[in-house]
Amino acid sequence: FNRVVLCSREDKRIMGDHPRICIVPNGFPAPPKLPIWRTSEDCYLGFIGTLSYGPNMEGVEWFRDQVWPIIRKAVPQAKLRLVGKIPENRAFLEAPGFEPLGFVEDPTEEFSRWQAMIVPLRYGGGTRLKILEAFSRMCPVISTSVGAYGLDVTNGKDILLADTPQAFADQCIRLLREPNDGKSLAKAGWELFQKKYTWDVIGNSIQKAVTDCVAFSGLKSPAEGG
Repeated sequence: FNRVVLCSREDKRIMGDHPRICIVPNGFPAPPKLPIWRTSEDCYLGFIGTLSYGPNMEGVEWFRDQVWPIIRKAVPQAKLRLVGKIPENRAFLEAPGFEPLGFVEDPTEEFSRWQAMIVPLRYGGGTRLKILEAFSRMCPVISTSVGAYGLDVTNGKDILLADTPQAFADQCIRLLREPNDGKSLAKAGWELFQKKYTWDVIGNSIQKAVTDCVAFSGLKSPAEGG
């Protein structure tokens, strides 16, 4: 191949950082209007995703069994809102304070009520578009390192990363108790989204990949009559 396209720098490193490899990240549609940060009186965390997908199911189960009891002990009124089609096997969604909502056509209002979105994934591949969706809605994100794989995020700046039950719970408790602490995270996530993950920005990466491929092959571009 003249060019191989991957979605992240991590993938490129794994593939050997070959000069013919280029990166075109995944993205998410930009909202029709600028999102507005606002605190909510609700004591909500949120999760969005396909709930029948194995990594999502396992992640929610881990959060339910290992993380949620710590959170509820510190913040008894905390609730977890789960957005996504509910599978027939829904036992993993049953816990005090869990509120499965099913599929929501437009989750904009739901996101605005969350103190943070959680991404408790511990395995799986691909880009977590749920994180980009949260960024596009100016919602703070708490994730495992695996959950944020492939995204150019910075822990403590535009996202909070935690990989143990206690650390994950601590970050959730922090934002539940002090929602304003999520303001800088939400704004930094929005800025990162605008800089790297809108389709307009990604279109430039695609154009460069095509141009480089044509130049490498020695063919003329359409503009040159090739």
